[in-house]
Amino acid sequence: MAGPVRRTRAVGGAPGAGAMRARVTGVRAGTLRLRERASIICLHDALSGLKPALAVFAGLSNVPLIDSRTGGACRGGFRSVPVLARRSRARRVDVTSGRELFRRFHVFPVMHPVRRCREPEQGVHFGGVLDEWNLRPPWAWRGPGGDCMNRRNFILSALAGAAVVQGSHVARAREADELAGLSPDDVFARVVERARALSGDSYDDRRMTFNGPFQNLNIRDYQAIRYKPDARVWLNDHLPFQMDLRAPGMVYDRPVTINIVSPEGATPLPFTPDLLEFDPAVFDGANRGRPDANGSSGLSWTGLRLYAPLNRPDGFDDFAIFQGASYFRAIARDTRYGLSARGLAIGTGDQKGEEFPWFSTFWVHRPQPGAQDLRIHALLESASLTGAYDFIIRPGGETTMDIHSVLFPRNEIAQVGVAPLTSMYLFGTDRRSRIDDFRNAVHDSSGLQMVTGHERRLWRPLTNPTTLQTSAFQDLNPTGFGLTQRQRSFDDYQDVKGHYERRPSAWVEPLGDWGEGAVVLVEIPLQNEFNDNIVAFWRPKDPLHAGERYDYSYRLFWSGATRDEMALARVMATRSGSAGSDGNRLYVIDFRGSPAAARDVTPKLEISAGEARNVVVQQLPRDGDVRVAFEYVPGDATSSEFSLFLETPDGPASETWMYRWTT
Repeated sequence: MAGPVRRTRAVGGAPGAGAMRARVTGVRAGTLRLRERASIICLHDALSGLKPALAVFAGLSNVPLIDSRTGGACRGGFRSVPVLARRSRARRVDVTSGRELFRRFHVFPVMHPVRRCREPEQGVHFGGVLDEWNLRPPWAWRGPGGDCMNRRNFILSALAGAAVVQGSHVARAREADELAGLSPDDVFARVVERARALSGDSYDDRRMTFNGPFQNLNIRDYQAIRYKPDARVWLNDHLPFQMDLRAPGMVYDRPVTINIVSPEGATPLPFTPDLLEFDPAVFDGANRGRPDANGSSGLSWTGLRLYAPLNRPDGFDDFAIFQGASYFRAIARDTRYGLSARGLAIGTGDQKGEEFPWFSTFWVHRPQPGAQDLRIHALLESASLTGAYDFIIRPGGETTMDIHSVLFPRNEIAQVGVAPLTSMYLFGTDRRSRIDDFRNAVHDSSGLQMVTGHERRLWRPLTNPTTLQTSAFQDLNPTGFGLTQRQRSFDDYQDVKGHYERRPSAWVEPLGDWGEGAVVLVEIPLQNEFNDNIVAFWRPKDPLHAGERYDYSYRLFWSGATRDEMALARVMATRSGSAGSDGNRLYVIDFRGSPAAARDVTPKLEISAGEARNVVVQQLPRDGDVRVAFEYVPGDATSSEFSLFLETPDGPASETWMYRWTT
């Protein structure tokens, strides 16, 4: 171990009994120095065989005795365990054997026999201690005959194991205990300090190695692994939220630690395949069956999914998922999963390549009965920075997330994306000549919507370009931005399976001043609907500097309705087509909700390169619907930026349509 670790823990005894305090005063090179300051400890009947050994060092509880052959809990176990200890000088001991410890620190456990072990029960849990501390569980400590080890050797081994795990794993257990009784704000403050401290260390790019049924999975295989519905967290606790955990496999190779925070402290949820269902239609071979102990060793959960009474009061529907790098997504009532959000984007669209930070640890607060929101903290890790995230999540007709991120760069970062959104746009009403599809449109979002710091409304329809395109919209303290799905009729898509009309929109509303920067839109060429190709985020004007702290707070809305209510006409459709054989293009833009008739509005059109001709305004059959059409002559231009809005004598009558033309 790298250096001394100081830890003091009292282990309480039965009423009337004494107590022993053991202080670890130094841990170096596999040795331990211990000072004993009391005479007797008496542990209760309820304690299992492993607990007395670990309790000497850490006061742990609820650690079962497990059979190595079955993974089941042992019958019986130790009953009352008095442990006598005499005062002794501090001595160094070999933690791999415990011999010096027991010779100089005289410990006399009085134990009852341990009976043979029974078969495993479904859903056996280890209380998080074994997995979090990386201890070899008791079933690894067995005698030659296969029975539980003799009492003396068992305690020796347990004490040795308890000493070995002093260090980072003990620090986690200590942190869990230190969270007891803290408010959610105080818990988040601890996460912030952990992120700050971690930023000073070298980056640990840890990944899992899959084996057994978790290796070589395609998406169909992975979807055949499901969390058991009857094993959800808080399932039988009559609480307003439930949670399940996401299995490892496929692209999900980052280990994720998930903790439940309650007034008693933080409890990690260890990975166990017993909580998973494996579809027998997929997992039926010798190498694709249920995992054994070796097949799940070294694996972790990779994310979490949340449930609440979203669409009906008498049932729980999933409404949010956190999984993969820093990705998360959510839905509102009567919507279906579509676009995603991320904790942070680094280098998106950069020729040097993109860096993907990841949420390595979650702290999920146990909700109170009747609570309307759920509180989650997350630790972000990456080669370039660390971060702490606080989520307050409220599901409903409009699902909202109050998000506070605290970032600690390890090095200077110029291309950083705050509050990034990720979506898919294959084709719509505009420029679909490359797409041969029976459907009218295929996309999770139809456009980038923005409200600037000066309250100017902007709309940028999305495209599926032939080459990567990046657009930046400069601003100061933006009011909001988001990726919006405006077409809400089945006829707009004609997809009975995808139901793109029910995909949610996502809207970012900054809380506080974000300063100068730009809303950035990245559009990537796409060949099918199974990948994302749209990214939108806020990029600060100045780079993030190493050693500094950066705070960003915002409210993220997921909704099937339009977020920004305004008394202005909105762009509902953008269409284009050939205007002849000379390369000219005809553009048609439909506005809905115009406060004035077509004859009373003036189109304000600007073209950065090329020429616009034959600009006309037409009244459409539906009241408030106005169409603007024009012919674009590119000339020698290879790209051009368009902007258009409707104007009346009283001022703007519509949001501003913005568009990029490329050859």
